[in-house]
Amino acid sequence: MPKRTIAPCGCESARIGVSRIETPAPQLRVLTQLEAFLGFARLEARTGMSAHELQWFRDLAMRFAYPPSMLRLAVAEGLNGHPQAAADTLKRLCAMHPPVRCEEARDAWIAAWQRWPELAAVPVP
Repeated sequence: MPKRTIAPCGCESARIGVSRIETPAPQLRVLTQLEAFLGFARLEARTGMSAHELQWFRDLAMRFAYPPSMLRLAVAEGLNGHPQAAADTLKRLCAMHPPVRCEEARDAWIAAWQRWPELAAVPVP
């Protein structure tokens, strides 16, 4: 079952054929950490996130510290009044991953300014 639900998430995450992720995350009985990551992959950072939601984003981005996960956490922090935390997350991303991934994150961050102008207050590493 998980194999069928993972593939659409890749296309949905890339916004191929859809404007947002619409399929629900599968409920897994054994691989609960994978279920949590799939749920995280379906959520978008937004303003007005609760402290609980932000902490959940942090926990998952620390557990699955892939560049897209870390970038999503930085966006969530930046949109919810934590610009220093967002800057720290971007610095960690660049410290943990190869320079090419840091450059991609930097480009994505600058591009995100058009959608969320408040992110321009967060320094780019």
